[in-house]
Amino acid sequence: MLMDDQRVGREKYKIPGTPVTIILDRKGRMIFKHVGYGPGLEKTFEEEIRLLLEREG
Repeated sequence: MLMDDQRVGREKYKIPGTPVTIILDRKGRMIFKHVGYGPGLEKTFEEEIRLLLEREG
């Protein structure tokens, strides 16, 4: 979770609004990005994180 009062993340990751969820790899590169929220999105997050961990593991 990032509180970005200096807009560092907004510029680096091109965040258009909130809420936004960005999943980074171990090197800090953006791999997945979701703007907004909807029911069931946490399942998508879980799948994406699992894929990323398998790829980097």
